[in-house]
Amino acid sequence: MSEQVKLTDITIPTRRHRKQHDPERLANSMREVGLLQPIVLTGEKVLVAGLHRLRAAELLGWETITAKFVSGDELDA
Repeated sequence: MSEQVKLTDITIPTRRHRKQHDPERLANSMREVGLLQPIVLTGEKVLVAGLHRLRAAELLGWETITAKFVSGDELDA
């Protein structure tokens, strides 16, 4: 089940070392068709998947984003 979460409530783990891509293109797509795939969070609202979607939502000025929650801690997720 998915729900709307405030962007300011989401914690981004500091251990993320993946290359960051410019989210502008994704933001343009999300502006036109919306968010097709929710981001994934732990129950404590720690980001598991969807960093680029989150950054694109920030660029668009969204206050909330659709998120799915997974049980367990960050390592389990």
